[in-house]
Amino acid sequence: MTTILAAVLSITLGQFALTAGTFIVGIPVSLALSWLSDITRTTIVGFLSGCGAVFTVMLYVALVFRLLVGPKSFGLLAFVCAVLSLIIPVYNDYQKYRQVKAAHDTLTATIGQELDAPLIRAHATTVLGELSGIALTGAYLLV
Repeated sequence: MTTILAAVLSITLGQFALTAGTFIVGIPVSLALSWLSDITRTTIVGFLSGCGAVFTVMLYVALVFRLLVGPKSFGLLAFVCAVLSLIIPVYNDYQKYRQVKAAHDTLTATIGQELDAPLIRAHATTVLGELSGIALTGAYLLV
């Protein structure tokens, strides 16, 4: 029964941990790298905030399972619960990237000249960071 409760809490509240992790990692890294150009900073911060957000979700799920189920309970079920809680936010981030890219393409076609697009890079690297964080956590869990 406690395993089911831990799974439900992990899936439903894991999305909030993702948002918190994005702020916890993204803001300090962005401030620390404020001296870099926009292109470099958005690429680095997007990737690191995506990875950090996923790691925050994994830590939250591990904490919930440890408190409710017991020590050393972070296994395949907990990993699946964490990934399930990440499906909707990662998909929303991907959709936001596609919307920003489409708006940029429309504006570029309207103006007739190529524009710099740090916002597109930020969204793209955030999605890549989130997917990389899931892959790294899965690899760590399997090893």
